[in-house]
Amino acid sequence: MSSAQLDTVRADRLAKASTFEWCLSWTDLAPHLDPHRLGLRGEALPPLVGGRVLVPGAGTSELSAQLMSSGCYSEVISLDYDSGCTEHMAAHYRGEKGLEWVTADVCDPVAVAAAVAPGICGLVVDKSTLDYILADASQGPHGVAGCLLTMHQSVAPGGVIAIVSFHPPEFLAPLFVGGWLACERTEQIRIDTQPNMPKITLMLLRRPCDGPPAPPLESLGAHVATTIATWHTDIDPLLTSSERARIREEWPRDVTGAVEVVELAAAHHILFAEDLRREFPLQMFIESLDEGDVTQSDEGVATLSLENALKFVERSQ
Repeated sequence: MSSAQLDTVRADRLAKASTFEWCLSWTDLAPHLDPHRLGLRGEALPPLVGGRVLVPGAGTSELSAQLMSSGCYSEVISLDYDSGCTEHMAAHYRGEKGLEWVTADVCDPVAVAAAVAPGICGLVVDKSTLDYILADASQGPHGVAGCLLTMHQSVAPGGVIAIVSFHPPEFLAPLFVGGWLACERTEQIRIDTQPNMPKITLMLLRRPCDGPPAPPLESLGAHVATTIATWHTDIDPLLTSSERARIREEWPRDVTGAVEVVELAAAHHILFAEDLRREFPLQMFIESLDEGDVTQSDEGVATLSLENALKFVERSQ
């Protein structure tokens, strides 16, 4: 999609709801973010640092306000590249102490460092922002690397990064090799109210007090690219030969047998099984499409051809 189309989608989302929650609810997540359980109290971290939280890619989630209202933290900095989101949430919580909304791109560590001083947070909570970047073909591996470096630079040595993700631990863990972040605990959380939904991964990473520095952006980006490619080609391929055949079989054809173009919602339903549609919902799918993927029907409806759909899945692996 073009940047203008994306702006329209985001503006429409803000107009429809004052807040938008994704992945885990606060009820599901809160027990895992107790500062005592995370070791954020005591001599390891100064009190001001141990009580400060960064929420990257905060969007219009209520997580930041819930962290503050828990009474466990003294300040929560919410980061998002979309000024519409940060302005909306700042207005929504106007007058609430300890809440700050900052406009900066989480994939750009330099820009974030100019807005949020490095090393001032005891805790970083990523609730599916990394998932979103991994699914966004326009960001690529270097966008993922930039996000990881932003989280690393923002947390103080001894602090914790909590990553909440739809991806399994086996996919996430190889992203952090090298000792610059140490995985302390991984949990798979079942949402009681949605028993058919896959378990959500919670990975707790600590920045070592005497660990090596984070790798440079270019080398980390190359490592991320290799890790993702290995996963999708060797471990858990998204587009196997049988899956390609299934998509071709299910794609609509007209009375003459010619392959038709379909609306984006129908394409999303054909391309992805139910569990993948939860991980990669329609709105994220639409935002991840390149402008050249989409055609317009005579009625002005956005459509997708079979070949462009398959090329999109191939790019997304």
